[in-house]
Amino acid sequence: MDITTATPTGILVLRAWLEGSPPTRLRARLTTTGGVSEPEYPKAVVASVDEACDAIRSWLSDFIEGSATLK
Repeated sequence: MDITTATPTGILVLRAWLEGSPPTRLRARLTTTGGVSEPEYPKAVVASVDEACDAIRSWLSDFIEGSATLK
């Protein structure tokens, strides 16, 4: 396959952890990159499931439009 015509690829990494006490224990950091050998860019730091879903939805929309790896 010619790499200049490869299918567009994006990687979104979600790292989640718990800290503090309920109800705001969740913390998550999302980073994005265009490939394993490309630099990572911070996408969001969130503190709820809804915020994480919104950030993921935003990234997917950007990816579809061709700008997911933008800072």
